[in-house]
Amino acid sequence: MGPHVAGNVRRLVPIAILLIGFITCVTVAESIAGGTPTGAVAVASDKSSQPSADEVVIGAYIQNIQTLDLSTNSFMADIYVWMRWMDPKLAPYESLEVMNPYEMWALTAVPLTKEPVPQSDGSLYYAIRYQGAFNTNFDLSQFPFGEQVLKVQLEDQLLEAH
Repeated sequence: MGPHVAGNVRRLVPIAILLIGFITCVTVAESIAGGTPTGAVAVASDKSSQPSADEVVIGAYIQNIQTLDLSTNSFMADIYVWMRWMDPKLAPYESLEVMNPYEMWALTAVPLTKEPVPQSDGSLYYAIRYQGAFNTNFDLSQFPFGEQVLKVQLEDQLLEAH
């Protein structure tokens, strides 16, 4: 190999590594978004999206995943979290808390309506848009070909699961 060919190969190696990293990020984002065609990520009940009298059904729609930061074990995301419930005395949106924000000061939570919206079936609907960085543990044992699980952990501050 001549000096010009070896020099060109050395210049292409960093570009190839960046390209592999980009493809990995895109693959992770596509697998997350493609897992459920409607974008619904989580449902609190195995029954259906129709809540029972004292149950809150919750789901999420991933709008965008902007970055994965391996050095801080965090990712930036833009997600919509929706809730449906029957009991008008419940207000699950008031006590919903994100448990794994990377920087709490940078996390924004914007309600899509001021009050829960009554639905034709008698349930109430409420949605919140979260934007910010979230902590997660990246499993790099298969890097750059591994798969990652990106979690946004939500918890009710007042009520337990039962």
